[in-house]
Amino acid sequence: MKLFFIILFFSLSLHCVSQECKCPPETDHVRIAFYNLENFFDTYDDPLKNDDDYTPRGIKGWNKKKFKSKTSNIYKTILSLSESVPVPIIGIAEIENKLCINELLYKTPLKKADYRYIHYDSPDKRGIDVALIYNPKVFTPLRHYPINATIDGEPPTLTRDILYVKGTLCSGDTLHLFVCHLPSRLEGQAASNYKRNFVCDIIYHNIDSVIRNTPNANIIVMGDMNDNPSDESISEHLCRNNLVQNLSKDIISQQGIGTIKHNAFWNVFDQILVSKNLLFGEEITVIDGAAHTGNLDFLLIKDKKFGGVKPLRTYNGAKYQAGYSDHLPTYIDLKTN
Repeated sequence: MKLFFIILFFSLSLHCVSQECKCPPETDHVRIAFYNLENFFDTYDDPLKNDDDYTPRGIKGWNKKKFKSKTSNIYKTILSLSESVPVPIIGIAEIENKLCINELLYKTPLKKADYRYIHYDSPDKRGIDVALIYNPKVFTPLRHYPINATIDGEPPTLTRDILYVKGTLCSGDTLHLFVCHLPSRLEGQAASNYKRNFVCDIIYHNIDSVIRNTPNANIIVMGDMNDNPSDESISEHLCRNNLVQNLSKDIISQQGIGTIKHNAFWNVFDQILVSKNLLFGEEITVIDGAAHTGNLDFLLIKDKKFGGVKPLRTYNGAKYQAGYSDHLPTYIDLKTN
């Protein structure tokens, strides 16, 4: 019932978004979110990618019905993260290709929001990428490109590109956005540390380049880091010299849960970091100086084994449960003058 009223309110508020509104009229802030969609694959076999599990003949038995259910779940989540207007800027991860984004944005009720997106195919062997969804009435991209994050080694490791987008808000403020999905811990945290350290160094040097040209730049880094804020890749590599501040470091202490759960323990792998100007600047600032977990009730399920709750995934092991993602979304609100 709650979701019904959210959808109704969302639909009514879209009228202004579709007109020549400059900034959202019903609010004095701009919400920016990040969401790892967990294996948002289409049903087609790409011979160049390792996507066989997510095909009708694959081990997951991935078919059009399951794909449509997944698409519907994602749009409901984005909708429920919205307040008076649709979330105007959303970074996403684990999306296979443009077909998936088109299905999400233009063949669900989200089509009324008139979203646009920026996406590049990355060299990840499974074919999963990052992308940026935005409302063109609120955010205007000026420049964007993928930053290759191939990791040195023998052989080199292919991973997701980092997406860089420079653009202006309807308030006139310029944003520099980095959307990323760092290498996983599949082979173990210690054994894979160097990979995340390497990619964080790449992000850091790109941030440093922006700040050298624009000392008061408004920079936002968002993504699935596959590490916690206190881990080496984030605290010692990405956050060195305090070029960016991690707004996600206190999420568990403030909200009681993180963004992803492993056994009995919550982690904060999905993070948002910002440059100092977004914390101490005069024209645009992060409200409360913190990031938040979108711990919506329908995204969670009772954790019968370890207690509390956990994210309601699409699959629980091999069992299909028509869920959402193993990650919870995270977001910040920007106050603009």
